[in-house]
Amino acid sequence: MKENKPENKIPNIDAFYFDKKPTEKLALKEEIQSMSTAWSKLENEQIQKTLDIHFRKKLNHKLSIWLEKNPYIKSEDYSMYTTVLEPYKGGWERFDEYDKKNPNNIKHDFIKSGNPNLGWKIHLNVEPKDVKIVSDYLINNGYNHKYLSGGDIEDGKTFTIYIGDYTLVSNLAKEISNDLKSQLRKPEAKSEVELAPGVVGRFVTQRKEFGQYGTCGFSIINNWVYDKRGFNATNINLIKNKETSYREQALREGEMFSYKELKKLYGNYFFKE
Repeated sequence: MKENKPENKIPNIDAFYFDKKPTEKLALKEEIQSMSTAWSKLENEQIQKTLDIHFRKKLNHKLSIWLEKNPYIKSEDYSMYTTVLEPYKGGWERFDEYDKKNPNNIKHDFIKSGNPNLGWKIHLNVEPKDVKIVSDYLINNGYNHKYLSGGDIEDGKTFTIYIGDYTLVSNLAKEISNDLKSQLRKPEAKSEVELAPGVVGRFVTQRKEFGQYGTCGFSIINNWVYDKRGFNATNINLIKNKETSYREQALREGEMFSYKELKKLYGNYFFKE
């Protein structure tokens, strides 16, 4: 459900300066500062609601509850995957021919041409017996993806698919989920949001102020540290040795500030309600 965004109706103080006495100017400054603080608080509350509904709530992967668990996600199971199919990376040369033949059905939309590591990527958890079926499907349908090759089977990242734009990834996730519903297993990537049954993902940016991973589906600003599963995210400068409730509050603030920066940088490419 689309939420109404607060409108910033803070007046420009310069418009009030003409012919004003010093005491009047000071009063105006204080009033405008108060309005600015109130609006900022309202904006932050709206962002937290957006994060609760569209990101944090989707970390529990409720749509995938009916899927079977993949029993082959331990490190010692890796050889079972490589025996079935040699790991491979994505690459433009693999998908150029499909794109040229299907210009109206291209499966990626990158804000920076040729850079799949800026935007949304999704992960599929697949058993070894179904790897060839899923690989053929992704290749035949023009998905820019890789098989293993850095993907951790313990996190359910058998296949990584690079999409880019939020609206496109939302639509294609449903398509992939429907087409591969017999081959997909329960997601294991705890810090990625569920986009469709059996399909989870995150937004990544290569900007140096952000880390590669995040806690609720997108990259987090670097001074907010977290463990690999996305739990106990902390601003190490603020909350070392603090109680759990303080850490949780700091996590929410870190996610909010990171969200605001990503929206400012990438707009609807990152997220659109």
